[in-house]
Amino acid sequence: MIHRKSKNIRLLKRKFDFLTAKKLIYIILFCAISGFIVFIFASGFFNVKFIICQKDEFLCSNEEQYLFYSVIGKNIFFINSKKLIDSAKLNNIGLSAIQISKKIPNKIYVNLKSRKAIALLAAGSDSYLIDKDYFVFAKSGDNAYNLPIINLQANGSFVVGTFANEKAKKAIQLAEVLKTFFIPFSKIISDSNGSLAMQGGGFQAIFSDKKDFETQVISLQLILRSSKIKENDQSKLKKIDLRFDKPVLN
Repeated sequence: MIHRKSKNIRLLKRKFDFLTAKKLIYIILFCAISGFIVFIFASGFFNVKFIICQKDEFLCSNEEQYLFYSVIGKNIFFINSKKLIDSAKLNNIGLSAIQISKKIPNKIYVNLKSRKAIALLAAGSDSYLIDKDYFVFAKSGDNAYNLPIINLQANGSFVVGTFANEKAKKAIQLAEVLKTFFIPFSKIISDSNGSLAMQGGGFQAIFSDKKDFETQVISLQLILRSSKIKENDQSKLKKIDLRFDKPVLN
């Protein structure tokens, strides 16, 4: 009987020692985690000190870097990248993409991509730059001279920071198809009747915005290649009207 009681006491003591050790481990872990959290908040070790900014593989200007200076001195773990990107885009509509990555402990890497103009929209007395997404992102500058011109005769002006209307989209779609088939042109004129007039190569080609552009451009290409008009005689071909089932040549 005495031996059994002694054995039970020893088992209880071992169980108590085990529970005590387990509690002690929990306390140590809790203190370590609490200390680390305090260190993150209070030490400043994880506060952002450097912003490395690139735009189109070149260093950003001071003005562009300034878009992200609001995070300097803030804890890197609590920086909302999406909110920062949205704010930067709002203040610079000329950017098509922004990527932000965090480098522990205190660096932010920023990669900016500029919008690329694919055409110059001419409406009234003003001209605008438009990208592949039909987004009007700036009024034209002196460096826009080599872009194809889209002349919208009856569509008024555009607002920078908005998307182009359907007339402009149709004209740009035609321009893209013409480039795909390597047909040079300098200008596309859109009128209110659904016609698009391409100027280039010494002649004018008229397209319908209600018909498939690729089909019309293929017809134009066949006419230019197989009409047996010699290169030095192409100036005689002044107008090709592709709006009809059978193109009209003048």
